Amino acid sequence: MRLGELYMASDADPAPIVEFVRWLAESYGLPQPLHVLDAGCGPGRLLGPLERLRWRVTGMEPNPDFFAAARRFAESSRRVDVVQGGFLDVDQAEEFDLVVAINSSFAHLLVPAERAEALRRIHDALRPGGVVFIDLPNFVWILRNYRQPEPYTFTAQGETVTLVRRHEIDFHEAAFITTDDYVFEDGRVGDRLVHAYGMATLPELRYHLEEAGFIDLRTFNGYASRADDRVSGPRMLIAARRP
Repeated sequence: MRLGELYMASDADPAPIVEFVRWLAESYGLPQPLHVLDAGCGPGRLLGPLERLRWRVTGMEPNPDFFAAARRFAESSRRVDVVQGGFLDVDQAEEFDLVVAINSSFAHLLVPAERAEALRRIHDALRPGGVVFIDLPNFVWILRNYRQPEPYTFTAQGETVTLVRRHEIDFHEAAFITTDDYVFEDGRVGDRLVHAYGMATLPELRYHLEEAGFIDLRTFNGYASRADDRVSGPRMLIAARRP
């Protein structure tokens, strides 16, 4: 079983995410139908749901296995395109109404200079009035409340699989490393997935957003939010608008 298929099967229902993104676009008054960039789209779990909003969708993904999975989906759609690359490869000019970075994809930028450059590129890729939305871990909360993750068992293509996740914390580099092993019921172990996250804080990200030229910054604690919140939990959802 491919890594992308295991990742998709183990992930949460995307419906609350898509409904929040739809509401967010409406709350910022974005014109319909949108052209949205899903930056770090993974194997493409949001491409179909976003397309069903009748939006034009571009997915961008650097991981070769995930890119291949997303590309296979895009081949069957008229309104979805997928390109290989990461945040530092964004080079479009005023092409998108909305750029989303969901499920911690932006956190894979490990140092402040990369995060600043990525937001500058996203700003330039948005049309005037366009919106960026970033969903990433709130590591201040996570470190204060840290617990090792429990194994998680799910079903993928009729097989029982257990996701065994381990964390390492590099305090010197401010990096949080996650190792995922997918263990099948018969003892087989699928491809290992290792992710490193830069432990950015909200004040740093606010600074980079403002330096890149964004305004009207809003924060949310989760996908059930429908109003600007103070960040106080394990996730921080941040939106801002290009003037």
